[in-house]
Amino acid sequence: MKNLNKIITIILAALLTLMVAACGSEKPSNQENAGTPRKTIKIGMVGQTIGPVGVAINDGSYKAAGIDVEFVSFNSGADAVQALVGGSLDVFQGGYEHVLNQINNGLDVKAFALLNNGSSYQLLVHRDSPLQQVADVKGKVLGVTKAGSLSDTTLKEILRENKIDTVKDVQIVNAGTGATMSAALESGKIAAGMVSEPTASAMTATGNYKVFVDPTFDTAGLVLIGKPEWAKNNTETLKLFLSVTKKAAEKSIADPSYATKALKAWYPDLDDKVLTSAVVNIFKRVPANLEVTKAGTNQVLQAQIAAKVISKEISFEQGVDLSYLP
Repeated sequence: MKNLNKIITIILAALLTLMVAACGSEKPSNQENAGTPRKTIKIGMVGQTIGPVGVAINDGSYKAAGIDVEFVSFNSGADAVQALVGGSLDVFQGGYEHVLNQINNGLDVKAFALLNNGSSYQLLVHRDSPLQQVADVKGKVLGVTKAGSLSDTTLKEILRENKIDTVKDVQIVNAGTGATMSAALESGKIAAGMVSEPTASAMTATGNYKVFVDPTFDTAGLVLIGKPEWAKNNTETLKLFLSVTKKAAEKSIADPSYATKALKAWYPDLDDKVLTSAVVNIFKRVPANLEVTKAGTNQVLQAQIAAKVISKEISFEQGVDLSYLP
């Protein structure tokens, strides 16, 4: 447990460093200001930052292309989407359910790219857990980061796939991330919890936890979300951002060690094997073309309707705009 706490502390410290850096990023030098004005984009992320955007930030690709990227870390997608709607973010990297929820509420947002065609979360249990199959969770308390988040919607889809009522058969509670989630598992307050990378790899590497369910269904798990009005007013910036992101995805898919090396800047104290494991788990679900699919969005749509989160059908065209992809 002490080793796990140390690893999670390293991860949280890295995230805190990122948040501080995002709030106090350096101003471009006079040399950088010379000639063509630099483009800027402010992006929100949730906890895990492993993916093509993180790679492109750390390998200098955005900067080399003339884009200054400011990122803000949030504890949940629900918090981040509020910031997007409020205007304090340009784009947000989150689950497609947030697009559907905002449209359902009468707000105009769209997904511009697909960054992960699966869920970035796994359902973990303690190594001594008596749970053997998903049906065994009936009557148990299960943990998610926060209600309405990607971890929450993914868990509910896992349960529905196994014909388990998400309200009557289990109790789903907010258990946070990192140390709070592992503490809840360790103490027995929850029987299983949804954990994202790199924390999932860090926890399983200790031998004290194991993956109970690794979701395999194709979905619009992680998309780049923004307001159409902002995109229209910043077309060149968004197109360039996505072009650079696509190249970072292609490089990382072809060679995971490339992504590991780039992301080491964010996780300097994280064991290389743990970081590599996290990178492999994430990039195996990153589409090289970054194209959102109708099948993926429909999976999320039907799950949201089944959960009675939204009350109407929302077309692919209402929720997606791929015109900015290279």
